[in-house]
Amino acid sequence: MYLKSDFVGVPFLVEAAGRDAILAAANNRGQRGFNLIAQYGDTTTTPPLSLATMLQTYTFPTLAAVDGFLNHMGPRGSEFLIALAANTGGVPDQPSITEVDNVYTATGTWPGGTVLTFTCTVTDPDGQSDTHVYPITLPPGQHSGATVAGVCAASLDPQVHIRAVAAGNVLTLSPADPDYSLVSSVSVS
Repeated sequence: MYLKSDFVGVPFLVEAAGRDAILAAANNRGQRGFNLIAQYGDTTTTPPLSLATMLQTYTFPTLAAVDGFLNHMGPRGSEFLIALAANTGGVPDQPSITEVDNVYTATGTWPGGTVLTFTCTVTDPDGQSDTHVYPITLPPGQHSGATVAGVCAASLDPQVHIRAVAAGNVLTLSPADPDYSLVSSVSVS
């Protein structure tokens, strides 16, 4: 059984499966519950929340915030909070990205607005090099490593001299022409 204090200061990461379970547990008041906790969300804080914008991290800052939520929700409030605690990812994992020979592996939970800046130098067979910088900003919400790899691949693959392929949380960069070489790096801000 949960105490009200169990909900204070704990970031609750709501992902798709958890959202669906929370909505089912709160019955016809699930949408209202998400709209009430929107003010404690990390990306979308203005109701009404769509199904997509429900997918974010929520943190009640005080015990008074939990009480206020329960007072507004009525009988289904406790069901919503219990489902929130039981069906969320808890504290998000710290985001990180590693690179080995133009292969990037993204892990952890990535906040929207994070900028990954790729620097790519393509060298042709004659030794002529061309360097480009590609900043990629993650969309709002919390993202898995697989989403990060997919967003980066979608942004980088249309470039003329680069091919980018995402498989799960792994992004692989290669030159578009096999006679060319590619050296890449990434910085995160």
